[in-house]
Amino acid sequence: MASYHQCLTGDFHDFIGYLEQSLKDGSSSLEIVDKQNTIINDVECFILICERYSLLNNSWVSMNITILHYQEKIELFAITAGGSTGLLRIDGYGEDTFLRTLIEPVEDYIRFQND
Repeated sequence: MASYHQCLTGDFHDFIGYLEQSLKDGSSSLEIVDKQNTIINDVECFILICERYSLLNNSWVSMNITILHYQEKIELFAITAGGSTGLLRIDGYGEDTFLRTLIEPVEDYIRFQND
């Protein structure tokens, strides 16, 4: 399992659209399995579930992305799972690689916002 957390600012809905497109562009086997959006009081929560096939491990890897929005603040949490082989699940290469398809566009978005 691999995880990532980031706080940023920007337009929430633009960020969601940018992120979805970046994920699709970053992996040819990526599939968005489900997405949900809800607002509780003044906090908006967007959940995105993605899967992709890991050719190296001959298995599927999933990523759960939760994005919270309140006022100008956006907080993102991502967790990948799967893709390991064997009983001990010590090979996290597929999980780490999948997570990088998220980290790079998020970091690019932050750099763009700060320019």
